[in-house]
Amino acid sequence: MALVVRDSQTFKKWNGEVFGFESLESGPTCPNVGDEGVKLALLQIAECFAFTHLACQRARACNFAFGADHWTFESYRIRLGDLNTRHDELIHDDSRSIHFSNPNGYMIQVTTYE
Repeated sequence: MALVVRDSQTFKKWNGEVFGFESLESGPTCPNVGDEGVKLALLQIAECFAFTHLACQRARACNFAFGADHWTFESYRIRLGDLNTRHDELIHDDSRSIHFSNPNGYMIQVTTYE
């Protein structure tokens, strides 16, 4: 998955704190972060380009989701609280989800069906 970011160093740090992602071998034009199951390519936008915060993009806003087992879900919930990251938890008939945003405004969902 490729994400447009303003500051790749801040984004890498945040993903390390929240998801435990590490720097991976970079592509020819962008750094990568992730783990054995996820790889994010970080496309840093030039400062001269206008940046519309995703919260203002309405239907065009980007959202991505991760599935998790019960224990991984709980570790994310606790970690988000420890980092004072605003998040909402939703309890559905068959699942639980946490919704939050990263420093670039991407909406993220972590869901468990356990």
